[in-house]
Amino acid sequence: MALTNDHAGPRKPLTLAIDIGGSHLKAAVLNASGKMSADPVRVKTPKLATPDAVVAALISLSQRLGQFARVSIGFPGVVRADFVMTAPNLGTKEWHGFRLGAVIAQELRNPVRMLNDASIQGLGVIAGEVLECVLTLGTEMGFALFRDGTSHRIWNSASILFATIRPITNTWARRRLRPSASSAGTSAFTRLSVSSKPL
Repeated sequence: MALTNDHAGPRKPLTLAIDIGGSHLKAAVLNASGKMSADPVRVKTPKLATPDAVVAALISLSQRLGQFARVSIGFPGVVRADFVMTAPNLGTKEWHGFRLGAVIAQELRNPVRMLNDASIQGLGVIAGEVLECVLTLGTEMGFALFRDGTSHRIWNSASILFATIRPITNTWARRRLRPSASSAGTSAFTRLSVSSKPL
C-alpha cells in the first residue's frame, strides 16, 4: 500500500485520481490533503473510445505515476456504482452496462470509486450546506446537484440547466427559466459553482 505522511500523525493512503473526458484522459496521484504528489499525466481520448481502448489507455497512464492505494474515477455520463449507464461523449451504446469500476479495480488491484465527473468536481468546491449546483465546462457541459453535501441522482440534467444568477452581497439571486416537470423543486438552488476544466 502506498502511503504518505505530510504532517505528523498516522500515514494515509495516496489516491490515483482519473478524469475521463471526451478529448483527454487525465490522471494524477493525490496525497491525503488533495495535493498532487507529482506532475499529472494525460493522453488524448482514443478516437474509437470503446471500453477496452479507454481501459488500456488508463492502465498505461497509471503506470507512468508513482504508487497509490486507491482509485477515484470521474466519468462523463450517468454512473451507478460500478456501472456506466450513459456516455454521451464516448458512445452510450458501447458503454451502457459496462462495469468500469470493477474492471479498473481488477487491473490495478486497488479499490475503486466512480462518480459522474461533475459530481467529483463538485465535492471539491461545495460548502456542504443547503442546495448547491455545480456546472462544469469541458468538451460538453456537466451538471451536479447537492443537498447538504449529498449528491442528487439526476437522469436528465439538461432540463434543469435553465437558471440565471447574479451575486448580491455574498448570496445568489436565482430565477427559473422554463423548467420541465423533471426539474420541479430543484432549479432554485442556493449556491452555484462554475468550473472550466483545463485543456
